[in-house]
Amino acid sequence: MELKERDRWAMILLLAVVSIAFIWISWPFYPAILWAVIVAIVAMPSYRKLVYDKPRRRTLYALLFTIGILAIIILPAIGIMGILVDHAVDIVTSVQRGEIDIQAIGNSINDAMPGWFKGILQRNGMGTIEESLQSASTMIAGSFQTLAGRLVSFGSNALGMFLQISVMLYLVFFFLRDGDRLMAQLRRAVPLADKHKSQISDKFMGMARATIKGSLIVAIVQGVLGGVIFWALGIQAALLWGVLMGVFSLIPAVGTGIIWLPVSIYLLATGSYTEGIILLVAGFGVISMVDNVLRPMLVGKDTGLPDWLLLVTTLGGISLFGFNGVLIGPLVAAVFVAAWNITTRDDVLDEQHGPQ
Repeated sequence: MELKERDRWAMILLLAVVSIAFIWISWPFYPAILWAVIVAIVAMPSYRKLVYDKPRRRTLYALLFTIGILAIIILPAIGIMGILVDHAVDIVTSVQRGEIDIQAIGNSINDAMPGWFKGILQRNGMGTIEESLQSASTMIAGSFQTLAGRLVSFGSNALGMFLQISVMLYLVFFFLRDGDRLMAQLRRAVPLADKHKSQISDKFMGMARATIKGSLIVAIVQGVLGGVIFWALGIQAALLWGVLMGVFSLIPAVGTGIIWLPVSIYLLATGSYTEGIILLVAGFGVISMVDNVLRPMLVGKDTGLPDWLLLVTTLGGISLFGFNGVLIGPLVAAVFVAAWNITTRDDVLDEQHGPQ
């Protein structure tokens, strides 16, 4: 083996070792790094417009953007989280005290069920209605307790949360101020032709920005609308349900219906026909329609990712990374689609294989 070739393999090995070590030592702060990257991707176009004619003020504008993110997003989110903790604790306490009797609720739904539907359930091996209700009661009570435990532990870990937020804001500042230089360095490190690197980078940034921005805005609007409708109908913990609808709206093929549809059925089954019908109409005609109207406007047909791909990558991201996987999944999908779109173009294939 020649000396130069040994040097090259030694350098590759060194890069692999130090990269693995860097990822390992930075892993405790991967949520902060992830959200800093997402915020920088979404905010970068606006930041570039501000500093276009004033390059000497890059540091000032990056600082102002970071302060604005803290004041407009982070602090209100912390306040909402505190309210959610109170709501979750109240719900679990009510279940434990018997003030909310899930079994009784199930019995009311059972009484409202037509006989033919009960027969279908039993013929398909779902057991008796009483057994199904008991299982559902246990599952729902456990879900509420798990949710409350997660929220309380999140709220009680104030030091860890403060550290993650501080690191995120610190990184956002530098990603905005030095983002273009960092991207240029990253492009130089990728062993591809300059043309292909630019195409993949531009395609990925456009798809990622549109997908993330569109998904987050749709989630906020649907969560707010759902929470307001629940509050207007007098449903307990409307803010908690609104936030949950916003979160579930990020998951394709699941959406907000996983919250408002069962609540509508419960209202109808327990005799609250007016509230149940209003919620059904509002759910189908208002909350769900937001996704159909806003998402194409914000994401666009050309930059949007297929729903099936978003579903697979989002669920896979959640299984691997928890809640952060909601955004990690679409980012990976954007990289995947951008790379393959560029690679399979006719001009790229011609360059790789030469004239036929």
